Amino acid sequence: MFSPYHSSGFYYTPVTKGLLTLLILASVAFNVPLSAYRRWFTVTYSTVFEHVQFDKFLASRCVFLDPKDILCAAVLLYHFRIFERRYGSTKFMSYVLGSWCISMILELCFLYLFHHLDIRVSRQLGPLPTGPWGAVFALFIPYFSDIPRVAVMHVWGIPVTGKSVTYIIGLQMMSSSLESLLLALCGLLSGLVYKNDMLLIQSWLKVPRPFGDVAGLTVGHLFTSPAPKDLNTPMGATLELQRLHRIEQLEQQSLWAQIPQQQAQGGFGLFRRTPAPPTDAQIESNVQSLVDMGFTRDRAAVALRQSANNLEVATNLLLVTH
Repeated sequence: MFSPYHSSGFYYTPVTKGLLTLLILASVAFNVPLSAYRRWFTVTYSTVFEHVQFDKFLASRCVFLDPKDILCAAVLLYHFRIFERRYGSTKFMSYVLGSWCISMILELCFLYLFHHLDIRVSRQLGPLPTGPWGAVFALFIPYFSDIPRVAVMHVWGIPVTGKSVTYIIGLQMMSSSLESLLLALCGLLSGLVYKNDMLLIQSWLKVPRPFGDVAGLTVGHLFTSPAPKDLNTPMGATLELQRLHRIEQLEQQSLWAQIPQQQAQGGFGLFRRTPAPPTDAQIESNVQSLVDMGFTRDRAAVALRQSANNLEVATNLLLVTH
């Protein structure tokens, strides 16, 4: 499991750091010294389809004007920087830009559709919130599908995972208004389209590698963060191998730290509930489940023994040590 709270900060994530820096600076600029120009970013159906001001629509997708939105988006992007470390900066930027473009097309389509269907929802729509909503919410798709869900505690029987806070922030952001919900849904749809490579979209809607190389040589040093003092970078043939090795180490450390919490669910200290030892039938059932996933029986048995027969934790351990 990736930990968004690790002290490595923006190490190996120059794209995320640059994107966050630009979004925050633009938000501050148009809320304080340039507040008189906020009207440039007000977008409705008539703005786009009657006055044909598509440039105004594109501008509105580039800056958050609502302080709450920029705060939530900044926290979410900081959590999602884990994907830049795994994919690499060029591929991560391709995902962000690709899903961003798709989400804007979807927003225009839904806006046009709602208006011409003349349904009740369309009559309630006001000006669209500003900001790159699609780029932010599209990252929830790989976050949901690729990041293991490991419960760290239970509240009234409901499992709380390390991902819960991220989801709560996203729900807070999208529940502000009907317009916010529409933009968030378009972002999620764009993430599904790009991640699943529908219509082979990843092959033509991406950042060319030479462009990424040029950007790295020109402005890359402005957003490069030094390695944390506690980070002992492993030796490897390439920087990519070192990065992948370090990611695997972080995943394993996080999983090992969570195993005692999994074993002690339901209480603390003297009132800690000791789980009943698993039966032979339960162990064999879990071993067979892991074997069916493609792991060997010996490795499955070792992982289950290390995780106190917790199938979810054992699966994650096998995945990060595969």
